[in-house]
Amino acid sequence: MSTLIPIAIYVLVPFGGLRLYQAVNARMGRMNVPDPPRVVLGILFFTYGGWLLVILTDIFWYWSALASLGVLYLIAVAPVVVAGTTARLYLIRNLSGFHKLAFAGSVAYVILSVAALAVLMVRALVL
Repeated sequence: MSTLIPIAIYVLVPFGGLRLYQAVNARMGRMNVPDPPRVVLGILFFTYGGWLLVILTDIFWYWSALASLGVLYLIAVAPVVVAGTTARLYLIRNLSGFHKLAFAGSVAYVILSVAALAVLMVRALVL
């Protein structure tokens, strides 16, 4: 049983995310979406999937240095990268539902990141 948990978290979940990403790309291709946001969606899948892995690791497995590096990326690097995707998508957000969804996901991540940072800063000042 102890080997099934990390296999599920670190193999099956990322594989499922990759398959879902491929399905979304295939659907955009079938629908002839103009200028499909493949890279932006890839970044969003990677980032939100990273949070899913961190949460599952925290709940069901042992924390590690690699998990800490993942959180460092998600807190320090991902908000900047996703903010860039938000700026890129702003002008083309109305091209398709995929563009709107990618834009909304990018905006949500930036807002959540800023809110989380504000909460952490307030907690640090109070403690």
